[in-house]
Amino acid sequence: MRLCIRLGKMPRKEFITKFPGNEANLSWVTELAKSDEPWAEKVANQEIDILALTAQAGAN
Repeated sequence: MRLCIRLGKMPRKEFITKFPGNEANLSWVTELAKSDEPWAEKVANQEIDILALTAQAGAN
């Protein structure tokens, strides 16, 4: 959440709406990064770190 909201500049309310159900979905971040949203490029810059944390969380 921190990477998307603070570093990716994704609005918190939008994250809370879009994230549930995508906790283990590795393509979710890529879809966000490729979207037409004004914050998409900043999320794309954090994509590798977000994917690493998502994969790590899924392994636990």
